[in-house]
Amino acid sequence: MGAFFLVRRTAFEALGGFDERFFVYFEETDFARRMRSRGWTCRYLAGASVYHRGGGASEQAGAERLFYAAASRILYARKHFGPLAAGAFLASALTLEPAFRIIASVLPRAGGSPRDTARAYSMLYRALPRVLRGMSVDGRAA
Repeated sequence: MGAFFLVRRTAFEALGGFDERFFVYFEETDFARRMRSRGWTCRYLAGASVYHRGGGASEQAGAERLFYAAASRILYARKHFGPLAAGAFLASALTLEPAFRIIASVLPRAGGSPRDTARAYSMLYRALPRVLRGMSVDGRAA
């Protein structure tokens, strides 16, 4: 999780910073993968302690939060997986994932609502051409 992500300035500059196509989700995962592809290592400091209130900034934006998370996962798969694996991921993300999320959202204490889930995936289906063309999830070219 990138809530507390430290990196040397030289590494950050050498990699061109975060890929701005990722909005809120997966930017740190993409960055760490690009570091590793250059032979650099990432370290997890188990002794470090940081408080992160998950969802704090997006708590009231259930559909938007789910949309950005799903779109970023698809963008990440498209960028880093081969065509076959990315295609399989895309197919499951567009069919199985929304179905399971809607089913789960009606269960007690599951969080989310069927309405938010349906709205998020409707947003994702509309944004999909942009995401597949390598644009950011909010439509900006990268």
